[in-house]
Amino acid sequence: MPSVQIHPKERERLDSCSERFRPLAWRLYREINAMCATENCAPLVVYGFRSASEQLAIWAHGRELIGPGVDIMHSSSWRLTADPSDKILTRAFPGQSAHNSGDAVDIALVEGVGTTRHWIIDPGVPGDRWHRIVGAAAKRLGLKWGGEFSFFDGAHVQHPEWTLSLRNG
Repeated sequence: MPSVQIHPKERERLDSCSERFRPLAWRLYREINAMCATENCAPLVVYGFRSASEQLAIWAHGRELIGPGVDIMHSSSWRLTADPSDKILTRAFPGQSAHNSGDAVDIALVEGVGTTRHWIIDPGVPGDRWHRIVGAAAKRLGLKWGGEFSFFDGAHVQHPEWTLSLRNG
């Protein structure tokens, strides 16, 4: 499968990254795209910078407010929903994600075409495509990869110096 042309929306997502991270995000994308050409898949840039309101919308998935009149901008105002099929999409509340400062990008691996196009659902274990492609590219560039977090987030890659305290300071 040849390398794919980047879609304008994906270009916009990469360009939304912070000034210090943008060149690394582009290098990461190019490496992943080249590696996908030999792995029967394609990269899909899902997120770059995310505003606090976008982060809150993702945070709210799988959670509900405790009651009326609570401050939605405090994580303690939320609890998990009772529905086990309502999956948590992020563990990062607004302001706690490298996306909120533009220091992260999510690049998914997809396969198929047209209506059969879907995210690759490899198991997230060493040796699978997430590790061989996204993890390996991130490591070569000295970036932090979500596949090495305490929970697997194979599409997530962030600037190596981003920390929650950096955002506050």
